[in-house]
Amino acid sequence: MINYKNQEPSQTVDISDWLTDEAYNGTYPKGARAKITCFCPHDSPYNFLIANPDSKYRHRYIFKLSFNRYPAQFWAEIVAYRIGCLMQVSVPPSFAAINKKENQYGALIEWFYHDYPPGDKEHYIDGGVFMKQLIPNFDSKKGKQHNFETIMKLKTISTCNWLEEWGKIFIFDAVIGNTDRHQDNWGVIGKPREKTLDVALSPAFDNGTSLGHEMFECNFNRFDDKNYLDRYVQKGTYHMKWKLADNDKTTIMKFIRLFADNYPEQKADMLNCLNFSIEEATEQIMQLTKFQIPEALSEARAKFMIRLIAYRQKLLNALLEK
Repeated sequence: MINYKNQEPSQTVDISDWLTDEAYNGTYPKGARAKITCFCPHDSPYNFLIANPDSKYRHRYIFKLSFNRYPAQFWAEIVAYRIGCLMQVSVPPSFAAINKKENQYGALIEWFYHDYPPGDKEHYIDGGVFMKQLIPNFDSKKGKQHNFETIMKLKTISTCNWLEEWGKIFIFDAVIGNTDRHQDNWGVIGKPREKTLDVALSPAFDNGTSLGHEMFECNFNRFDDKNYLDRYVQKGTYHMKWKLADNDKTTIMKFIRLFADNYPEQKADMLNCLNFSIEEATEQIMQLTKFQIPEALSEARAKFMIRLIAYRQKLLNALLEK
């Protein structure tokens, strides 16, 4: 597991007394779900948090809540982080947290770039900024023209393996069922060097619209029918189109097939991402059911998530091994 930061069930983070981020008036403006930006205190007792005890600067985190309709949704962010680590895909660390003063609970997500001293500050640019520059009359609200063909034009400015990193994000999204990789759910991070600028793809962030978060527990038994399960998994439509000229978006499974057919040299890396133990994934997810917070992750929902992950893993392996 890459860069895995373990949070034990007894280590729920209480952000009640954390400083809020005045740069955003405490409330982060992007995205659909309510979220609060705040800073980790220097005396944090948990080693999975960035406390910076020897610096006057504090690391920023986002405290992300669920939609009211889906109170357990925040668990998808936390599970997605753990699955990303198993898949060797870069995903911002995400932890179970509460705000006792406000009676809130959600996912505490680590800010994924370094924007304070010491050292050179990193700079982040949303994918939507590039889409507006490269596509005339780009619809920033709905992102209808958002497509991978245009994204590939940015390969020339990147100092990372652009195709490999995108392949990892796509296969990760397919495993967790995240169809919402819109133009502001990815970006590039620039880091100054002595005479150059490193430009890398951001981690796979904003993963809450995944893992069957919208399904109510009373409907889990429907997935005992393999045909129902297969239809649910196969129908997920990806936000990103393949080409700008395409009239419609495609399913995430067809998108993976298009990527593999056009870039067959990336298959090995994608299959390597799929080479994780479902038993280890089960252990990681079931551990989260032991956290004692108001909206706990039920064993039923945890097992439902595992079922979806295992089925998608099997389908994707078969698709890429053809």
